[in-house]
Amino acid sequence: MSTWYNSYFSKNDKTSKSATPKRPRNTVSSSTETSPEQQDLKKRNTRDYKSETSYLNLDSASNDSLIKMTDPVTKSDLQEMCKSFESQIKSTIREELKSAHNQLQNDVDQIRNDTETLFRNEKRNNIIVIGIPESSNETHQDRDKVIENLSTQLKIAKIDYDYANRIGRKNHAKPRPILIRLIRNHEKYWEPAKI
Repeated sequence: MSTWYNSYFSKNDKTSKSATPKRPRNTVSSSTETSPEQQDLKKRNTRDYKSETSYLNLDSASNDSLIKMTDPVTKSDLQEMCKSFESQIKSTIREELKSAHNQLQNDVDQIRNDTETLFRNEKRNNIIVIGIPESSNETHQDRDKVIENLSTQLKIAKIDYDYANRIGRKNHAKPRPILIRLIRNHEKYWEPAKI
C-alpha cells in the first residue's frame, strides 16, 4: 500500500496502528535547493492527493447509499419483472401487427376493387349471342357472316368487333353461344334497335 493511504487513514482512525512507518518530512526547505520543476512536481503531487481523498470520501458515501437503496431481490420479484416486460413486449407487438394487418387488409380491398373494376370494364364490351346454329367445321368467316346477319336483322350499323368465338364445350343437342368482343362500347349499337 502507498504511504499516503496509510497516513490518511491513520489520522482518521486513532486506534489503528500503521504497518508501515511514516515518511519523515523534510523540515528544511529552501527555494534555492529545489528547482522550479521540482516545485511544480510537488504541487501536482499535493493536488493528486487531495483529489484521491475526495474520491475516497465520495466512494464511501455512494456505497452507503447503494446499500440503503438495494433490497434483496427474490426469485418472485424477478419473475414478476419478467412477466411485466413480456406483457409490454407482447402489447407492443400486437399493436404493430394490428396496424400492419389493417394496412394489408386495406391494400387487399383496394386491389380487389381495382380487379373487379377492370373485370367489369373488360366485360362491358362483350356480347353473348345464344341460339345461332353451329356447324361441325365452322370457320372465322362463317362467324363474320353470322355477325353481319345479326346487325341487319337488328337494324343497327355494322358491328366493329375485335374477335368472335364460341364458348363452352361442344354439345350436339344445342349450339354453343358466341362471345363477341366489341371494339367500342356496345350501348352505342343498341340505341337505334330499342323499341
